[in-house]
Amino acid sequence: MTDERDPKGWPRAFGERRGLVGALFTVWENVTPAGMEGGHLRGLFADALTEAAVLLELPALAEQASTWRGIAERWAELAEAAVPVSIAEFAWMRGLVSAVSAGVREGDAGQDAAAAAGDEMWKLREHYNDETPFTDAEARDLFRTMGTMIRDIHSAETAAIRELSEALME
Repeated sequence: MTDERDPKGWPRAFGERRGLVGALFTVWENVTPAGMEGGHLRGLFADALTEAAVLLELPALAEQASTWRGIAERWAELAEAAVPVSIAEFAWMRGLVSAVSAGVREGDAGQDAAAAAGDEMWKLREHYNDETPFTDAEARDLFRTMGTMIRDIHSAETAAIRELSEALME
């Protein structure tokens, strides 16, 4: 993600920062339950491990649940780093995404509100894909931060999968 020589790395792909806001919101929407994608579900997996520990009489699974809850927190931190509420434009857009989701959940009664929030959200995304709120230095720092976070999450999940596998083999 942060390799400046890799044509698919974000520093090259978003060298002029065009499209960066959309990519960041895609990360946020896929990680958080506020978006249309439903989130990363690590917390739900942890809940399943807790239930399975009782049903299968394997206390080691309950121990693994806390590891997965910690990983869920790391994903939430990544989403916040991608689209921080400290950037006023992002806070506004996040609110619109939540309004769309809430309207969809309401069904017919929320249809007009969801459509209005969606229209405004897409206009803002299009605007900020051309007029990014980041300087070059801020974008480089963001790429480094997110790259480090993703590597850490990958390492944590790899270790957790190995530990879970070992717990199941006991």
